Amino acid sequence: MALTTAPVELITLDDGVTITVDDNSTTLTLKSTDTDANVGPRMDLTRDSSSPAASDSLGQIRFMGEDAGDNSISYAHMTSFIVDPTDGSEDGKFEIDVRKAGTQRSRLLLDENETVFNNEQQDIDFRVESDSSAYLILADAGDNAVYIGKSDSTQNTAGTAISPTLGVRATVDQNAVGIFNRTTDDGNVLLLRKDGVTVGQMAAKDGDVTVGTGDTGFRFIDGSDAITPHDISNNTGRDNAVSLGTSGARFLNLFMNGGIQFGSRSNKLDDYEEGAWTPVLTAATSAPTVSLTHASGYYIKIGSLVYVRFGMYVGSISGGSGAVRISGLPFAGKTYSSYRQPAALANAQNLTSDPDGPVILYLVDGDTKLEGRLFNNADTALPISHFQAGSWCIANLSYDVS
Repeated sequence: MALTTAPVELITLDDGVTITVDDNSTTLTLKSTDTDANVGPRMDLTRDSSSPAASDSLGQIRFMGEDAGDNSISYAHMTSFIVDPTDGSEDGKFEIDVRKAGTQRSRLLLDENETVFNNEQQDIDFRVESDSSAYLILADAGDNAVYIGKSDSTQNTAGTAISPTLGVRATVDQNAVGIFNRTTDDGNVLLLRKDGVTVGQMAAKDGDVTVGTGDTGFRFIDGSDAITPHDISNNTGRDNAVSLGTSGARFLNLFMNGGIQFGSRSNKLDDYEEGAWTPVLTAATSAPTVSLTHASGYYIKIGSLVYVRFGMYVGSISGGSGAVRISGLPFAGKTYSSYRQPAALANAQNLTSDPDGPVILYLVDGDTKLEGRLFNNADTALPISHFQAGSWCIANLSYDVS
């Protein structure tokens, strides 16, 4: 049927129009015979409101059908809404809903700021196919993950031939940023190329991962690998490490359980510390009563070597006997037994006897104390009696610890 003249009934229609066919032929055709390039034919769903407002529905197209209970329901629909009716800055929204488990669920939402798939956070996946893969891209709602070339999170091991064979997995729970997976045995999992020439690679072999070309670059070493550095001092187990160099000549190892190693296996460095300490003025035989106007110290410990600096100024002092001692070092010195460990040449000023100037500080064996000697050939002790109110001492020193 072609409607060429509108019947009077349609001009003042209040109850809507129903067009019925008894076969699968086209129920309604809108045709334009205009020969220009402008849009046509055109169908308008018009909400002619005298008071348009945000969230007003502008129209809906529903796809109706019967359910098993002989109920007429919409299995899917498209709806448009007003977001902002302000003249000159109007915003709209368009949404496609599809029924899932008896309830209409948003599948695609297009509003003024974004395009959203699965806006109601249902367990609905988003999948993109290529000409050879059913899983070119998969956003798995249940896994909270995005897969490329993979059907699910189990496709992370060799032998699960999903095309393409390289898979990338990113999650929203921060547990994994990405997974690069081969579906075959050892080989490159990532190549970096310039003008078709490989300039870098990431390769997997026997549990190790190498980043670089040839025998150069970084190597992430699995603890079970036969060429893993191990049996390092005080460590009889095998460490996971990041290595620079070749398997036969590694010049740097970074250990996952802490520490750094340069060159040979016997010099693992896994100790660095810095901080403050407070020097205390005392004596070898009996301690004096001392008030220090200023006393401060700083240290850096790298492995078994400690670097220390300090300064002190005597406010008042009385009593005490024996050689001057400065205690409070942050770490006990190494015991050498046969000789004392020389520590520093200190500057001491405003003493009661002997010229002001340099004195020698020795480390008390296996202790956190320094002992003073006069700067002469007789190895004469610097007595505590030489210090008075106004005396001061500063020094930089380094010493070995066990």
